Amino acid sequence: MMFTPEQITQWPLDRLFPYAKNARTHSEEQVAQIAASMAEFGFTNPCLVDEHGVLITGHGQVLAARMHGLETVPVIVQAGSYTTPWDTISINSPEHQRRVDAAESKVVGHEVLNVEPTPDAHQVI
Repeated sequence: MMFTPEQITQWPLDRLFPYAKNARTHSEEQVAQIAASMAEFGFTNPCLVDEHGVLITGHGQVLAARMHGLETVPVIVQAGSYTTPWDTISINSPEHQRRVDAAESKVVGHEVLNVEPTPDAHQVI
């Protein structure tokens, strides 16, 4: 599915609201990383919102935009509220780690090993 530039509009930040059941949270460090990326590359990925301004994706981007003092952000409006599959579990959440640990224990065949994650722990192979 592709979106054309005509479907991307600018909305004021005060028109956007976080999705109350959003599973993904962003630490101050993550928001700072998003803000740094915005400073270097611009706002490359529009936020996805419903027609009422509820964020479907882009919660971290909105926080970073506020850090930069932006008044508007690019959005794509998705008619009808819905959540995306990745809203149900954040890759950095405790629930994600619990599922990773459970999967690893099945592969290893015994108790979960306490191993420090490496920088490439989430690298796609």
